[in-house]
Amino acid sequence: MAPINLPWNKHEIALLLAYCIMIYNGAISMKNAISILSKRLRYSMEKMGIKVSETYRNENGIALQIQSMNCCLFGAKKELSAKLCYLRILHHYIILIKKYLQNYWSVP
Repeated sequence: MAPINLPWNKHEIALLLAYCIMIYNGAISMKNAISILSKRLRYSMEKMGIKVSETYRNENGIALQIQSMNCCLFGAKKELSAKLCYLRILHHYIILIKKYLQNYWSVP
């Protein structure tokens, strides 16, 4: 079977969001996050027996996705369009935080 490039799924986007937050908090450098996330996503597909192309989740693509996610999170680089899927993940993330705060800190 020929190598393929699949659209991002919600699990990959959630990982992307986690790495964007780690970069923002200074827990990891942008360069390291890009490298680790690229390797992690490529490995997960290969582990499922799916042959991926050289461009599948490569570092250049990961860097672009991080910029897009940062646009959603922080309003950075407005020339990059925010993807609806990113916004859905962010929406769920905000809901989870609100539930946490309501349950543990009695925030209305």
